[in-house]
Amino acid sequence: MNLKNLLNFENYLRLLDDIADGRVDVPEYGEWLEWFGGDKEKLKKVFREIARKLKDRNHDIIYPLETIVVPRYPFSKKPMIGWHELQDRDFKDSLVNEIKYYSSRLGKLINTAVIMKHFILIDIDKKIAELRKIADVETRRGYHIIRYIPDYEAIRINDAYSYTINVGSFNIEIKSGKGFLWSYPPQSRYLEYRNGVVNVRVYKILSKDLRYAIGSGDLSLIKARVDDIPEILRQVLEPLGLGEYVKRLSFKGVEKQESVQASVPKVNPKESRFNALPMMLVGFLDYEEFKKALAKHLKALPVCLREALFGFPQEGSRYFHLRLLLAVAPFFVVLNEKNLRALVEDYASRTAKRPSEVREWAYYAKYFTGKAVVNDETIHVASRLGVPEEAWSYFETSGYCDKCPLKPICLGKPSSLKRKAIVEYIVHLLGEEQ
Repeated sequence: MNLKNLLNFENYLRLLDDIADGRVDVPEYGEWLEWFGGDKEKLKKVFREIARKLKDRNHDIIYPLETIVVPRYPFSKKPMIGWHELQDRDFKDSLVNEIKYYSSRLGKLINTAVIMKHFILIDIDKKIAELRKIADVETRRGYHIIRYIPDYEAIRINDAYSYTINVGSFNIEIKSGKGFLWSYPPQSRYLEYRNGVVNVRVYKILSKDLRYAIGSGDLSLIKARVDDIPEILRQVLEPLGLGEYVKRLSFKGVEKQESVQASVPKVNPKESRFNALPMMLVGFLDYEEFKKALAKHLKALPVCLREALFGFPQEGSRYFHLRLLLAVAPFFVVLNEKNLRALVEDYASRTAKRPSEVREWAYYAKYFTGKAVVNDETIHVASRLGVPEEAWSYFETSGYCDKCPLKPICLGKPSSLKRKAIVEYIVHLLGEEQ
């Protein structure tokens, strides 16, 4: 995506037309299209009306010097560019500053995120009056608390860069480091549909310190030390009756994060057809065949994978279960269009409530897998992204690990090694059948 071209408003309108026509894949598209009964022309018209109003009151956005900005599509969380290309760069890098310049000029016309190097975020997934008083940002679903940690590139929470606290009907996530994005409030707009009218909402900055930090570009106003984080988190958890939970957590500053490369399991070919080929990229089973094979070992499966493949994940955890399924299945299933559709439809039948959610799962299935061409056929393969740390934290806090046969091998290990342990364990299970 050429950001410079979007400074020409006609090019920007053409981008919106492409989104309305479905030529640009964004996860929110299905929901938008539903509002107008599938009429793309109506959606296109609304996009253009909103764009012209935003253009009339547009202005450049100021970014603090220490930020690495990732542009997103208008009204969406989907990045316009591969943000992993930026996460290992310094904020003084020429490409980083070129992107910041054009993102600044586009202002209200796009959404943006910030790579969370030197930041820590507490993401509260529900709107609660007591928590609003201490929050920095009001989001679509809840609140954010953000702090700038200049002394460290990241903070590890219980030896992970992300930790999820499940509070019954919602989650509180703590995230830090270059593997995460934080929605930048002045350029975080979303669409809301009420009484037949589409409205544009923006993330609301609640705290004066953050408002002044963003307005002046001076992050010292939201500066914090590692030792400050437990007290900030305690203020969040105390109104929920969970103040003592902080004692379970440790916080450690990390000066530089290493680049995490996905671990490809090395499986020695044996007589079983399940491991007769080196598993470097793709499996060779149908999706249904994969499920039937694992159904024979239901009680022996890791609990997290069993829930992802056979359970009925609830709202708040469904994204995590799908990410796990997408990280493991490609090693066993040839994910061509047929099998990818079977995976999505199966998962949707156990989780989705609306047609837009089915489309959302299809988007994630493609976004969080890689692509390869095998025998002139495009297939989806296991992505190096693997499973996010917050998913493993959720599985652990939900008690999955307590009942899991892989607990001694998996618990406490890096994310990439967890996936490797699960894949190798499944190979062992399936290989025993032969």
